Amino acid sequence: MHLTIDLHRARVAATRLALLVGALLYLGSAALADGHTKCTLDAQGQSLRDVVTALAKQAGVMARFQPGVGGVVSARVNGTPFEDALTSVAAAAGYGWRLENGVYVIGRFGHSAADATPTSATLPLKHLEARALAQSFGYLDLGVVADGRSAADLRWLLPEGLSGPPRPSADGKALEVSGTASAVADVRQLLVDLDHAPTGLTFRYVVARAQPTFLDTLKVAWAQGVMNAGRTGEGRDALYTSGDFEAMLQRCEAGADGLTVLAKGRLSGADLAVMSAPADASVKLSVAARVEPALALRLWLKAAITVDGATVDVAADGGLLPPDEGCLIISRAKAGVAGPEALLVLVMPTVAPPE
Repeated sequence: MHLTIDLHRARVAATRLALLVGALLYLGSAALADGHTKCTLDAQGQSLRDVVTALAKQAGVMARFQPGVGGVVSARVNGTPFEDALTSVAAAAGYGWRLENGVYVIGRFGHSAADATPTSATLPLKHLEARALAQSFGYLDLGVVADGRSAADLRWLLPEGLSGPPRPSADGKALEVSGTASAVADVRQLLVDLDHAPTGLTFRYVVARAQPTFLDTLKVAWAQGVMNAGRTGEGRDALYTSGDFEAMLQRCEAGADGLTVLAKGRLSGADLAVMSAPADASVKLSVAARVEPALALRLWLKAAITVDGATVDVAADGGLLPPDEGCLIISRAKAGVAGPEALLVLVMPTVAPPE
C-alpha cells in the first residue's frame, strides 16, 4: 500500500487551523476587555493618535479616529480605567469620544452652531511647499498639471466639512482653507503635525519572483493574517509585515536560491516626496513616506510587476513602520488563479534626522 501526501492540501489545512485558533484566542481576549480595564502610561509630547492607540492596546479594545484628528499631548495615567484615561487624553487636544458598534471613535462631537459657521483661513507653512502639499490633498490646477510631479495621496487625512481641497496661496507659502469652523481648525492642527523640517530618506528595495521553498526560509506565517496596509491584485493573497530585514535584504540582493530578482536599487529623497525607481519593462515602483514622531515612518508603496505577460499590482497604503524596520509585501496567487505564484517587494528605509 502506498501513502501519498498532498503537501498543498496539508499546508492549507494547517493554515485554516491556525486561523481558527487565532480567531478563538482573539474572541476570548475580546470578551475580557472593556472600557473599565485599568491602564498605565507615561507619555510626554507624543502624538495623540499614538497615545490613544497605546491605551487601546492595553485595554484590548479598538479605537479609530475621525479625519483630521491630530495633535501632541502629554499624559500620565496609573491604574486608570481606559474610558477615564481616554476622556482626559482626548480633551487635552480638544476632542471627545463615543462608542460606535464596540469601537471607540475619537473626534469632535456635540458641536455648537458656531462650529458649523462657514469660515476661511490662510495657514502659513514654514517648511513644506504649499503647491506640493495641496496636490497631496487633492488640489489640481494648470500649474500643478504642468509640473508633472506625482504626490502621496493624503486626502484621507482631511476632515469632513471642507468646501474643497486646500489651495496654495499666490506666494506659495501658505494654504488657503475654507469650510466649517471646526474643519478649518482641524486642518490648522494637521498642518502643525505635518510642517516640520525636511528629513532625508533612503530606500533600498528588491522586487523578486520567489519559489515556495524560498518563502519557507523567511519564516513568515501566513496564518498571521493580512494587515490593512497591504493589498494586491484580484485573485491573490497579500501578506504585509514589518521587522528587521537587513539580513533578508542582503540575501535577496545577492540572489538567493529560489529567488529571481526582477529589480533592485536605492531611492533617495525627502519625506512626503514620491520617489520612483528607474523605468523598467517588468517593474514600476514608487514609494513615499511621512516621518512620524520618534522617526517612525508611514509608508505608501505602489508596484506594478509584469511576469509571463501578467501584471500584478502590489501596494502599501500608509502602513506604520517602527524605527529601523523594513517592509515586506508578498503577493501570492490563490488556488486555481493564473499568474506567478509568489512575488515579493522588500523595502528597507533609512531616516536621516534634520540637523
